[in-house]
Amino acid sequence: MPKVIKKKVKSGKPEQEDLQRLIHRAAPYGKKMLYASLAAALLIISAAGFFFYKKGVNADADKLEYEAYRQYYSLYGVKPLVKVEGIRAALEGYKKAYGIRKSAIALYGVASCQYALGNYAEAAASLSELNAKFPDDERYVPLAYYKMALISLKAGKAEETTRLTELQSEA
Repeated sequence: MPKVIKKKVKSGKPEQEDLQRLIHRAAPYGKKMLYASLAAALLIISAAGFFFYKKGVNADADKLEYEAYRQYYSLYGVKPLVKVEGIRAALEGYKKAYGIRKSAIALYGVASCQYALGNYAEAAASLSELNAKFPDDERYVPLAYYKMALISLKAGKAEETTRLTELQSEA
């Protein structure tokens, strides 16, 4: 037959005395605890504020990029403007989006609009900036090299066109 396990009886003080003792021991550290808790609260509020600010900025930039895309291609209920006016409106939208958030899609949109308007020097400068700022972007760097090759082909620079098409195939 198994032995009966006896319950250990707590000998000592009730929880009220333990709580008072804890408060008494923490009293010398009161100001430090207050400052530490205020610093922690401030840090948490700052992090939350930054998170919501960043989320709002990204949402604004996404909205501007999408609206510019719709203007450029006259999509989804956008009143079709004269093609040049639509491209100018898209260019302004992409520039605003790039001003809010530096992204490859916005910069490529700026370059595409400039190319469509015939501003080849500005388009080449925007594409060069895209290649410099976003060299690891797998979606837009090859397209940028391709469009740069088209610009150099229109300018009659055969060697540069060949070099850019080789860079495009490597990207």
